[in-house]
Parts: sequence; C-alpha cells; structure tokens
Amino acid sequence: MARKPTIWQLRWARWRKPLVIVLLVALIGALIVGWYGIAAVLFAVALGIGALGAGPPADNGPTSPPSIPGGTYFGGR
Repeated sequence: MARKPTIWQLRWARWRKPLVIVLLVALIGALIVGWYGIAAVLFAVALGIGALGAGPPADNGPTSPPSIPGGTYFGGR
C-alpha cells in the first residue's frame, strides 16, 4: 500500500513548476543584463584607454576672458 504524501511533498509539487519558470526567467534576464554589463565595462575601459592615449589637453593660450576695447572686461569702466 502506498504511503500518503506529506503536506510538504504536496506543497512542493504545487509550487515546483511556477518556481522553475520564475527561476528560468530570472536566469535568462541575468544573462542578458550580464552581457550588457560586460559590454558596458569593456566600452568604459576602451574609452579610458583612449582618453589616456590622448595626452594632455591642448594649450589654448591664456584662458582669461577676451579683452574689450576700453580697458577692463566690463566695458572700460
């Protein structure tokens, strides 16, 4: 004679299929997000290497405001 299943076996049987579906969806989502995360990190590293290779910023001369005829920056007053 077969033994009667316990309450925990019955609960597990009821929750198993939805749980597997949720875990599969979460796993696929994590893989997609993971690949995009890896791509973003590689892109940031490439940008950083490019910025390092660019050297110092160009010397644009004095950075003071343009002089206005009449003396000072505020129109000669």
